[in-house]
Amino acid sequence: MPLLFSFCRFNFYFRVISRLDANVSQYLQRRWMHRRELWAACFRDNVLTFGNDTNNRVESSHKQMKRFLQRSDSLHKSMLKVYKWHKRSFSIIQQEANIAQSRCFTYPCSQSLIPIIRLLTPYAARKVIREYQLRRWATVEFESFDYVFFKENGNTVQVDLSACTCTCFTFQTCRYPCRHLLLVHFRKPYFTVNHVMHNCKQWTWSRNLFASQSTSAVIPRNRSNIYDTKKKIINAGMDRINDKFGEVFANAYADGVIAGINRVLNM
Repeated sequence: MPLLFSFCRFNFYFRVISRLDANVSQYLQRRWMHRRELWAACFRDNVLTFGNDTNNRVESSHKQMKRFLQRSDSLHKSMLKVYKWHKRSFSIIQQEANIAQSRCFTYPCSQSLIPIIRLLTPYAARKVIREYQLRRWATVEFESFDYVFFKENGNTVQVDLSACTCTCFTFQTCRYPCRHLLLVHFRKPYFTVNHVMHNCKQWTWSRNLFASQSTSAVIPRNRSNIYDTKKKIINAGMDRINDKFGEVFANAYADGVIAGINRVLNM
């Protein structure tokens, strides 16, 4: 009678786990032994044993879980522990991913700079904003269709419109947009952002970021960066899950999390 009661309770909790989380139930079905074999091999007195009194097959099947489950845990308790640990880990990973997604770069700059700033890395963006603030020291001395000459601190600086280059020290040494290129961009409509960034590719993101339309330019990370950040967080959690529950459950868990991330990013 106690054996029948324990078996019925096991079936009840197994159905509960299957309704609560499909990944956990799939892990129980794939990685754990068949219920009849499990009862015959390692289930004694309503206690799932993980010690030396189990056979080699059970040892190899459950070696990942020994550090998580206690030896005195009953089988239905073991299933509930697996479910609770899975939910807790998933919640932590979700919170860390939301924090990473909410990070953004904020730059107090003019609205006219946003199309250029959103293409640059944070370091280059700060430098270009500083160049924009120093633009008042440069005055136009002469301009033609191909060249613009600026007078600055007694020196003459030449901007070549066809080659998209400048002879100033900043552009020649650092190769990010200088104040002279910015001034030409603001003065001549045909000198577009692509012309300004033509020789500054080393300071750009691999993909364009999405800029807000406020005066204080808030530059969120692009979706590829968000995905990479979340993937790193998931991989860090996957190592723990793999150690505790095995590779099959870890892969199924990762597929579910990544599918959820893709749904969020495509909203």
